[in-house]
Amino acid sequence: MKTLTLTANKITAVEGAAIGANQGSFAQKLNSTKARIDQLNAYRIERAINANNHHFMHVFSLIPLLIHLNHPVLPAYVENAPQGIWHFQLSDYQKQFLVSYRFDEAISADHLGPHPALMLFIRWVAPVLLPKQAVLI
Repeated sequence: MKTLTLTANKITAVEGAAIGANQGSFAQKLNSTKARIDQLNAYRIERAINANNHHFMHVFSLIPLLIHLNHPVLPAYVENAPQGIWHFQLSDYQKQFLVSYRFDEAISADHLGPHPALMLFIRWVAPVLLPKQAVLI
């Protein structure tokens, strides 16, 4: 005969944190959730960079820049494509890349083209799901 043990009065630490997160005002919950998402994203970026080589880090660091600028002088240019990331600021690595391309106009304040990007959705795909022959473009 099988027995079933109920532990209804015991709360794990994870359940306690979830219950605590559900208490408070909507603004508190929203701020708490935003902070948790920011921590998760920082952790994911750190893992992605640490788990790959310097070529991956180079491409990974330049993707936001190339989406933001979309200029004919730079790699991955697409004609008439939306561009521009709101409040985008160049990192030192990105500035160095632009200097190596002799692309001074990107460092100026007015570097957006006529087609600003309104929204960008990025879906994260776990590396284990990609075939070994997958190439990042």
